[in-house]
Amino acid sequence: MPRSWPLTRKTDIWISRPRPSGHPIERCMALGVVLRDVLGVAQSMREAKRALATRRILVDGRVTTDMRRGVGVMDVLTVGDDHYRCVLDMNGKLRYASISAKEAAHKLCRIDGKTTVKGGVTQLNLHDGRNILVDDANKYNTMDSLVLDVGSQKIKKHHKFKSGANCYLIGGRHIGNTAT
Repeated sequence: MPRSWPLTRKTDIWISRPRPSGHPIERCMALGVVLRDVLGVAQSMREAKRALATRRILVDGRVTTDMRRGVGVMDVLTVGDDHYRCVLDMNGKLRYASISAKEAAHKLCRIDGKTTVKGGVTQLNLHDGRNILVDDANKYNTMDSLVLDVGSQKIKKHHKFKSGANCYLIGGRHIGNTAT
């Protein structure tokens, strides 16, 4: 179990490991574990599975029924009418902060790389495993951030990575802090 998971050690023998996804295992948790151990929505994994079967639990605006799906940093988790964003606290632990419905409509993603695909179109590779096709390749650079609309997966805003820009640290000694 990674140290970033906010669970007490040596209390359970087994724990669900998240399925491979765009997030590394240190920065995501299985959805069933989040519902049972972190949010307290379910008492057992059986209850978590039944809650997922109601199709009222969404991750990044999409219904999910897989209890081993990874919910990682900056993902938006919707449970009924409650909305949560996965963030890292000052100790490097994953926390699920309660957010408003307005905030749940968008997601912040970092550009990890750019690829040219067939037809000369540029594809942006994001930190959570998403790939977005764009027309203007010179406008976006690696390490820039995008604000995505959760429903349509369209780019709402673009933040350049430059001196003086706000940033959220996801590694190192100052993990979980915001800086400029």
